[in-house]
Amino acid sequence: MDRRLLLFTTQALVMGVTLAWPATGSASASFPSVVESALNLTTITVDPPLGCKLCHTSDSGGLGTLSRFGTLMKQYGAMPGANQSVVQALMLVEQSDKALIDDIKAGRDPNADESAAPSLPSPQYGCSTVGRSTGAGPAWIAAALTALLALGRVVRKAKTREDSQGDGETGS
Repeated sequence: MDRRLLLFTTQALVMGVTLAWPATGSASASFPSVVESALNLTTITVDPPLGCKLCHTSDSGGLGTLSRFGTLMKQYGAMPGANQSVVQALMLVEQSDKALIDDIKAGRDPNADESAAPSLPSPQYGCSTVGRSTGAGPAWIAAALTALLALGRVVRKAKTREDSQGDGETGS
């Protein structure tokens, strides 16, 4: 295979993976059981049983579906796929507004608690609310790899020009 074609194919593959890979994580299916365990509940008993709807507006969760309580949990450090962050966020919520945790324990939806309205933030939706991911995620790695490939190509071209100029010179 021609080197140019191989380089182009590699760059296209890296860019394709970068574009196809989700930029942000999503909640974990284990979060409801983490809440149950952290609050010593047998189940999240909010009628109807909330499960994911404790923090999301839909059972499937996902981007742009945080409820008011979910937004508060996120503000207190709950992170996608990090069970311990949910436990820590619950402890912080309990310290700042115990009524919300009491709602969950009593089987009431904290999102519907009018008395807790000032402490529950309004969720925000849309492109402007999607923050830059932290850490060295796949997009960062792919961008760095693409930059290295491009740099290698520039260096090789410069070396080739230098070599060809050196071949054309005659010694005196």
